[in-house]
Amino acid sequence: MKRALIAVLIIVIASSSAFAAKGEIGGTLYPDAMISTSDGTTVLGVILMAEGANYFGADGGFGIEYGLGGWFPLANISSEGAEFSFGGALFAGKAGLAYDLPLGEAFDLVFSLGLKLRTLVIVNIFDLYGTVTASFDLNETLAIKTGLTAGCTLFGGLMGSGDVSLFPAEDGVPIITASPFVGLSFVY
Repeated sequence: MKRALIAVLIIVIASSSAFAAKGEIGGTLYPDAMISTSDGTTVLGVILMAEGANYFGADGGFGIEYGLGGWFPLANISSEGAEFSFGGALFAGKAGLAYDLPLGEAFDLVFSLGLKLRTLVIVNIFDLYGTVTASFDLNETLAIKTGLTAGCTLFGGLMGSGDVSLFPAEDGVPIITASPFVGLSFVY
């Protein structure tokens, strides 16, 4: 499954880059919270992702966004207390549609909607996510971006492996996600 997702992402990125009038690529840090709607259990973690976007208009407009990185679960908080553990990096990837709305010479708002994959050893989680990003141009080639992404699982659940004990893997139990983020991008 991971190999197929990576292959699809590479094809999408390569083909969208060929037709893009504007693009960006960079790194982003997401402090992440995942909340189970069944019992309120919360998993806190960090996502580090190399991500980018290709827009088909010279001044933005519609485009495709993508990203690959690692998800680092750090704590599991439930009604029984908090358990802190570092289980190592787990795969995270995303792909979606974006709309870049220029609001000035150095400021853009970007709205996006897409699918995000997080994977543990046993179970994959597919989230439907939405993002609002404020992008501030530092110069012609660098931009700082910040914003909020939120989502809900489409299917899948979390299960621990080794020292990581997360949500039980219950298909059909929605997990709500919320993440503020900050990043730096090279604009081309």
